[in-house]
Amino acid sequence: MCGIFGISLKKGSSYSKEDIDFLINHLSTHAESRGKDSSGIATVNLAKKITSIIKSSTSISNLIKNPLFQKQYLSTLQSFPSSNPLVLFGHSRLVTNGSQLDHHNNQPVIKGNIVSIHNGIIVNDKALWNQNKDLERQYEIDTEIFNSLVSKYISSESFASSVVKAAKKLEGTLSTVVFSKLGSELVLYTNNSSLHYMTNSHDFLVFSSEKSTLVHLNNVSKFSGNKFHIHTINPKEGILHDFDTFDISELSNS
Repeated sequence: MCGIFGISLKKGSSYSKEDIDFLINHLSTHAESRGKDSSGIATVNLAKKITSIIKSSTSISNLIKNPLFQKQYLSTLQSFPSSNPLVLFGHSRLVTNGSQLDHHNNQPVIKGNIVSIHNGIIVNDKALWNQNKDLERQYEIDTEIFNSLVSKYISSESFASSVVKAAKKLEGTLSTVVFSKLGSELVLYTNNSSLHYMTNSHDFLVFSSEKSTLVHLNNVSKFSGNKFHIHTINPKEGILHDFDTFDISELSNS
């Protein structure tokens, strides 16, 4: 069991650094209850086309205090909201396979231009590597086959279709956020409903492995009211979110 969380705030929105600090602390604290073996956070600078990732073989609460993360975070804030959206997603890991001492095995997992965070266990990863001899395995972690398949399919299909097609090949459990460093879209997808998001459909979207995390957040005055709605993603479904335009659309592989 691992914890996934993330934030997307539209360019030009009026959320303050204090608001964002609160969201990061709230989401990461709740995610930590699902795993403390390692952690990682990605931030996206869309204008400069830079995805910055920091990982640690320690808890998420320690990671967000790390000076390297604080430097990365403050750099991200410098261009928000004037010229960039605020996009951040993270992971709190309970190790299942792949030692946390090797950062390639920690989340987010990067393979080519595909960045993903995965909660669950892929049980047919060895079979998929054998079936796809054109793909090169570099890490121990099962998530790598998912990223590799997305990279393979994206050469002839859209980003969203590639994610769904790759997910259909997997056996086991998968709740994931997937991002291509070449675009402005991310996908939230699950085959077991262990992924939830809260949005006002205008300039605010956060997501979490635990619905209770968002329910608690929805009780905070800044993020309460009729305009904020919590959604549970159904099994074998997901959403495609363009954080540049702030469009949100539903996906399904059934």
